Amino acid sequence: MIIVMKLLTKYYETLGGKVLPLDKFRLFIDLAEPISASGDIGLDNISESDRDGIIAAAEKIFDNPYPLTLASDFIRFWRDGNRSIFEGFYFTRRNMLLTFALAEAIERKNRFTDRVMDGIMLICDEYDWVIPAHIDHRYALNPCFYHKHNNLDLFSAMTGATLALVTTLLRGELDATAHEIRERVIYELHERICAPFMERDLGWMGFAGNAVNNWNPWIVSNVLLTAALTEADGEYRESLTLRAIKMVDNFINGYHTDGGCDEGPSYWGAAGASLFDVLELLYDLTDGYVDIFGEELIRRMGEYEADFNISGSYYINFADCPAHVRPDFRMIARYGRRVGSPRLTAFGTSSLAKYARPGFSGNHWQLYRTLKNLVEPPYETGEYKPARQCWYDGICVAIERETDEYDKGFFVAAKGGHNAESHNHNDVGNFIVYHDGKPVLLDVGVGAYTKKTFSSDRYKIWSMCSDYHNLPTVNGITQRAGKNFHAEDIAYDKAGHSLSLDISKAYPDEAGLVSLCRRVSLDDGVVTVSDDVKLKAEGEVCFTLMCARGVDLSQSGVIKFDGGIELCYSPNLTAELDEGFDVSAEDDSIKNNWKELTISRVLLRSKEFTEDKFEVKLRKV
Repeated sequence: MIIVMKLLTKYYETLGGKVLPLDKFRLFIDLAEPISASGDIGLDNISESDRDGIIAAAEKIFDNPYPLTLASDFIRFWRDGNRSIFEGFYFTRRNMLLTFALAEAIERKNRFTDRVMDGIMLICDEYDWVIPAHIDHRYALNPCFYHKHNNLDLFSAMTGATLALVTTLLRGELDATAHEIRERVIYELHERICAPFMERDLGWMGFAGNAVNNWNPWIVSNVLLTAALTEADGEYRESLTLRAIKMVDNFINGYHTDGGCDEGPSYWGAAGASLFDVLELLYDLTDGYVDIFGEELIRRMGEYEADFNISGSYYINFADCPAHVRPDFRMIARYGRRVGSPRLTAFGTSSLAKYARPGFSGNHWQLYRTLKNLVEPPYETGEYKPARQCWYDGICVAIERETDEYDKGFFVAAKGGHNAESHNHNDVGNFIVYHDGKPVLLDVGVGAYTKKTFSSDRYKIWSMCSDYHNLPTVNGITQRAGKNFHAEDIAYDKAGHSLSLDISKAYPDEAGLVSLCRRVSLDDGVVTVSDDVKLKAEGEVCFTLMCARGVDLSQSGVIKFDGGIELCYSPNLTAELDEGFDVSAEDDSIKNNWKELTISRVLLRSKEFTEDKFEVKLRKV
C-alpha cells in the first residue's frame, strides 16, 4: 500500500514556514562557518587528495575551448532523433565551468577566473537551458514563444544550480573583474528557474494527482540550492521552499512502504538519492528542524540500492537500467549514517574502498551532493554482507542468494508488477540468474536514448519487448504496455525461496491464455523456473532465454554454458539458437555493458497443446 502523508509539509508548517536568512544558511552541515561576507564558502574540510584532484582536472582542460552549441546540433533531435550530440556539448560546458570554479575557490590565485567568467557568459547567452528532447518543437529557437512557454526540466535546473554556486563561490573574484556578471546571473536564474518553478504547474511536480518520477526531487534539489544562494527576498525564498516541500511530498507519497524504486538502480541516483539531497538541503535551510531521516520509509528507500547490487558493478537491471551501475558511494555512506542504517553505511564505505574512481569528474548534475561529498571526513571501511533474501512487495521484486558472498553461488531476481512502470519494459515475470558474481541469464538493458525511446514507438525497440526478455511468447503474441497488463496471484514464499505469480494478464486476449503461472526458485544450489500454461485452444509457446555465456545445444534436453553451468529443460521443449541475434550490432550503450561476454538468444519451443507444464533447472556441474 502507498503511504499517503505530508511528512515535509507537516514539519515545515510546524516550524512556522521559515527558513534561515541567507547569511546564516550553512551550505554544509559539517562546516561550522556560514558564507562569509565576501561570499567565500569555506572549503577547508576537503581532503588533500580531492583538492589536488580538482586542481589537476582544471589544469588538464585549461587550454580546451568551451564547445560551441550550434543551432544545427540543437534541432538534430527533431531531424533524426539523435540527442547525444548536442547534449555532449551542453554538459561539457557546465562540467568545465564547475571544475574551473572549484579549482579557483580552493587555490584563490586567479589562475582560473577568466575561464570561469567565459563559461558563465556563454551559458547565460544560450537561447534555452532546456534540452531539445524536453522542448515542444513549435517553440524551439523562437524567442517570440520562449518567454511565454518557458519550461523547467532536469538540465535547466542543474544549470541554474551550477551558476548559482559558481557565482557564490567566486563572488569576490567575479566582482573584481566585472560586477555585472553576477547581476546577469541573478537575473537569468530568476527568469529561467525560480519564476517558472513558482508560476507553472508542470507534470513532474505532481499537483494534478499524477505519479511522478526522478524529475521531481532531482529538479527540486537544484532549484532549492539556486534560490537559497540567489533570491534575496526572504519571503519569496520561503514561499518557494514551501512549494518545493509540497512537490517533494508528492514524490514521497508515490512510494510503497518497501522503498523500492521501479525506475531501477541507475535511476535511483536521481530518484531516492535526489530525495536525500533535498532532505539535506531542508535540514540545513531550517537549521536541522525539518528532519525526517528517522522515518522508516526514507531508510528503506536508501537500502534499496544496496539490496539491488548483485556483485561489483552489476546491479539488477530491470526497466531502463544498464547492467553496470556506479553509484555515488560517498553519498550512500552519508545516507546510511543519516538514517541510522549500519547496513547501508557499510555498503557505502566498503564499496567506496573497492570501487571508487580516482580523480575528480567535474560532474555538475547533483551539486549539493558533490560538495557535501567533498567536505565529508575520511571514512572507515566497513564490512558488508548482502542479504540472502529480499522481497519488495510494492515493486514486486524477489531476490535470492545461495550464499552471503557476492562472488559465490547463484543469485536470482524475479519480478511481477505491471507494464506501466517508470521507464517500463514489457517484462512482467522476467528473471535473471548470476553465478559467482557473473551473469548467466540476463536482462539486456536499454540502448542509447533517442526520440523513439519516449514516443509511441517505444515498444518497437526490441530491447523493450517481452520476447527479448526471459519470458514466453504465446501463439506468437508478446506482452503489451499499460497498467492493465499485469501479474496476478503474486506470492513470495520465504521458506520456499520462491516467487509465484500468474502473468497471463500481461498478454492481450489474442494470445489465447487462460492462465500462465510461473514459479521462480533458488533452493539447495538449483535455480528452477516452472510455467503451468493453459490455453483456450490448441496453440504453442516459445520461451526466450537471453544467455550471457557461450552455449552448447548439441545435447537434447540440456544447454551447457561456458563456466560449467548446465540448464536442463523439459522434454516437451526443443531448443534452437536465434542465429539472427547479434548484440555486437547494437548501439554502444548495450554493447559496452556486455563487451566481455558472449550474448546469445536461445528459444525453447513447445509443440501444440492446450494445457502443459514446462520447466528449466540450472545448476553448477
